[in-house]
Amino acid sequence: MNWDAIGSIAELLSTVGVILALIYLAIQVRSSSEMNRAVVRQNLADAIRDVTTVGLEDDAFSNMVHKTGIFPNLTPEKLAPEEETRYLRWFVSVLRVYENVYLQYRTGLYEPEYWDTTAGRISGFFNASNVKHLTHMYWDRMKPGFNTGFVSEVDKYKNDLRFSALPPKTLLITSALLCGAGCSYALC
Repeated sequence: MNWDAIGSIAELLSTVGVILALIYLAIQVRSSSEMNRAVVRQNLADAIRDVTTVGLEDDAFSNMVHKTGIFPNLTPEKLAPEEETRYLRWFVSVLRVYENVYLQYRTGLYEPEYWDTTAGRISGFFNASNVKHLTHMYWDRMKPGFNTGFVSEVDKYKNDLRFSALPPKTLLITSALLCGAGCSYALC
């Protein structure tokens, strides 16, 4: 065997090694991407849970949510000033979570099928009959402080009546519990 043949075999083996290494790296990158998406979903679920639990742990907030069920078409005038401030802070917190979900969706870390579900939750959040006026009014006031792409998505979904067939009590729960993990059982 001459040196040229040995060199050709070595080049062939080297090429096969590079191809195998690239295949291995592709598998690792795919696995890492799937893991990153899973971590993002978990972090977003945790954020939704954290915002949702305020209604379970804060008596003043729970009383205010109860008031929204007593007064249909709730307006700021029907809330005490501290209740309006609390509701507005909670409202912005909820939308910040949804904005984060949207931004993760836009970067590809949150799958489209999950975003579709989230869009339905946004719709439910804005269309709960007893707080619809309030959420729309606050959104119009607060939306300049949010990502413009997110604003466009919310404006598209806020009038979507996907959940309009739900009974008013379910819509109240949907709105009060952020339409997140806490009320998903009620919507099943």
